[in-house]
Parts: sequence; structure tokens; C-alpha cells
Amino acid sequence: TWYVAHRYTEFAVLRSFLMHQNPYIQEFKEVDEKFPGKAFGLSFRRSVLERRIEGLGAFLVFFLRNARLCRQTSIDAVCSFLTIPENLSTLPKPAGPRTPPPVRDAATAASLTNAAAAAAGASRVSSFAIPRGVSTAIGAGAVGDPEEEEDNSPEHNLWKILGKKGMAVIKHGRQGAPKQRILHCAPDGSLLYWGDKSNYKSVFLDEVQSIRLGLDIDPLTPAHLIPAPLPPPPPANATGVHASAPPVPPAQTKSKPIKSLAKNPILYGTETLRRNCKYEDLALCFSLILPTRTFDIQCKSQEDFDNLLGALRALCPPPA
Repeated sequence: TWYVAHRYTEFAVLRSFLMHQNPYIQEFKEVDEKFPGKAFGLSFRRSVLERRIEGLGAFLVFFLRNARLCRQTSIDAVCSFLTIPENLSTLPKPAGPRTPPPVRDAATAASLTNAAAAAAGASRVSSFAIPRGVSTAIGAGAVGDPEEEEDNSPEHNLWKILGKKGMAVIKHGRQGAPKQRILHCAPDGSLLYWGDKSNYKSVFLDEVQSIRLGLDIDPLTPAHLIPAPLPPPPPANATGVHASAPPVPPAQTKSKPIKSLAKNPILYGTETLRRNCKYEDLALCFSLILPTRTFDIQCKSQEDFDNLLGALRALCPPPA
């Protein structure tokens, strides 16, 4: 996955694990120097960069075509997955007549798994460099052949909505004016990313705590300012007629239009949205609530809003 690809040390351990368990994969040994190290993404000569992209793409195709493997969240779990003999049968077969040898002993597998766990010290980053050509290799390995059975999983639905071209949205930030961005997603639905080709920014969807609509009231709003919901109508009798007329809501005074969300006593959306967004645009806005920040976007049409919000709600965990 994208998460595995940009964690260099863990990816190198995983590559060694694959080669140790499956020495018949000579093709991968021959391109050992093509895989990313700590210098991956810097300015290499074109020929060297192409070889690195080719080697990385070969492994990512395997990851992205295996749904169970993509859902693992740690290299520790991935290595455990690969120690199961029937799972190893899903690895790409070599071109020659060689056959895969049996899996090594459990002690060897355990030592490699421990090495992977020791390497898993780096925390996730919200920006990473993607050299030219990597996105093409990943896209080709993720979508699969047209004849394959249609995938209706939430991850694939998000990929279908954003596609290879992405979706144009307006991103609201904590500083500066709102800016138009092209929103993309990883083929396995693990993250959203945007930005220029030299420095993509990203949001991991498994870190999202909840999704707040632009017209939702911020919990920071004082309780006495939150409008009370209207009471439900009385239950109907056997004939389907209400026992009494539904309650008439109290007369509403003509409210003034909201000119500034920042100065309005009722706090809509998030602090970031209230800084620059207009009240009439909140209906097309929503925010992903993360542990230390919010990701706030404004869609350009109601159709984009409904499609993107529905796909993200299917992927992100419901609020506790």
C-alpha cells in the first residue's frame, strides 16, 4: 500500500522477508538496487529513477491485488500473513520452470518478523515525495483487468468516484485563503492525497474520528444557544389519523442573514471553515475530524458532495 511504500526501512525488511521465504523469485533479486532506500524520491538520473520505479511497482502490484494484505495496518501483521503457506501461493510466479520451495522453519520466520517489528519505529507523515511514474504503476496494479469481477467494496467505490483524474474541491486551511485542490485517493482506499507532484499532502482515513457536515453545530457552541428540535407529532390511531393536530411551532422572528460565521454566536462546522467560508456555502462543506487537526473541504456541486461524503462515511469509523 501507499503506507507501506513510503516507510523505507519497513519496506526493505519486507522485501528481504519475501526473498528469504521464496528464493525462487530471482527477478526481484536482480533488481535489488532498484528498490527505494532512504534516498528514494531525490533527484536521480532518469535511468536510475526509472529502474527504481519499475522495481517498486512490481511489489506494489502484488500488495494492491491482494485484498487481505492491503487491509493489514502494520508490517508485523504483513510478515505474519506471509508465513502462512497457502498465502505464499498468491505470490507472482517466476517466468522459468522453477517451483517454489517449502516455507522455511518457524524460527527463521519469527526472527524476520521481529526484525520488521524493530524497524517499525517511524511515525506516519502527512507529506511525501512521489517521483514521476509511480502513480501510473500503482494505478495499473490497483484497478485490475476489465474482465475481472466488479468490486463493490467501500475502498473501490471511493476509487471509482475520485478515479485517476481526481476531484476538484476547495480546501480550507488554518492559514491563508481557501485554495482549489485536486483530491485523489490511494487505490486501496487507505488515504486521500493532494498537492503538487513534488510534495503530496495526505490524510490517512483510519485516523479519522468522525465526519462533521458544514451545517452541523460545533460541540463548542454554548448549550443555551443550540436551537431545540421540534417535538415529534403524536402517534396515529388505528385509522391512521393523528389523535390531535400536530403542535404548531412558536412564531419565529425574522432572522437576519448571517454575514460572518466567525462572529455568529452559533458555531457551525469547524473553526477552519468559519474562518473563510460563507454561510450559504456550508451545505457543500464537510470536515474530517482528526486527532490533532481537521481536514475541511468544499465540493463544487451537490452531486460531488453526495458521492464523496457517502464513500467516506462507508470507510471512516462512526463516531464513538
